[in-house]
Amino acid sequence: MKIAIFSDIHGNYIALEAFVEILKSKKVDKLICLGDSIGYYPESEKVLSKLKNMEVYSLLGNHEYYLLNRKKINAEKVRVYNFENNWKSISESNVDFIKNMPVSITLDVDGLELLFVHGSYNDSTFGYLYKDKIDEQQVSEQNFSICFCGHTHHSYVKQFDEKIIVNVGSIGLPRDIGNQGSFVVYDTNQKTINLERFKINVSKIKTKYLGKVHYSVISVLSRNNKSKLNSLKVQL
Repeated sequence: MKIAIFSDIHGNYIALEAFVEILKSKKVDKLICLGDSIGYYPESEKVLSKLKNMEVYSLLGNHEYYLLNRKKINAEKVRVYNFENNWKSISESNVDFIKNMPVSITLDVDGLELLFVHGSYNDSTFGYLYKDKIDEQQVSEQNFSICFCGHTHHSYVKQFDEKIIVNVGSIGLPRDIGNQGSFVVYDTNQKTINLERFKINVSKIKTKYLGKVHYSVISVLSRNNKSKLNSLKVQL
């Protein structure tokens, strides 16, 4: 079985379309989105509808939580996250879709326990797992074999003695390499983890979304954007 795992689309339908096109050649059996499909960019409604049509197993991220709970945050974050416009644009059917999103998924595959979360193993929705700030002792005490997460928008694979943490990065708003989205394909038969990147059409995004997105969001697309398009394959 091949599982494509991705996260943090954030209403960027242009990036999602590019990712979906790449997926056609991957021949995956299951799709799992780790949350934050909405927010920042203005096309959250289209993103949610696309995920439903593709029968993606979708998790609840912090932005979905904010939508359901109208969590009080400061005015600047409301502007940056583009909350008001996104909340107004999302249909009732897609709100129901969000209401049914779990905060985590656990799969037992060939004796390995796979944990899928938006944030972290001890805080599924809001936790952060940055590569250089992971508590190895805490990891050793967890039940999972592999933890797949998102939320930071930084992709990596970090191996411990008997456990692996995989941050799949972001489809729509990568913060490590701004013009390259990232995702993971986990092959349970070959026992490989492939962390892959793809080009985001920055000029198209700027043309379509400029004036509809906070300037700080657009500026992220320029981070390290001269980096080569690389992938990482890990054999278990």
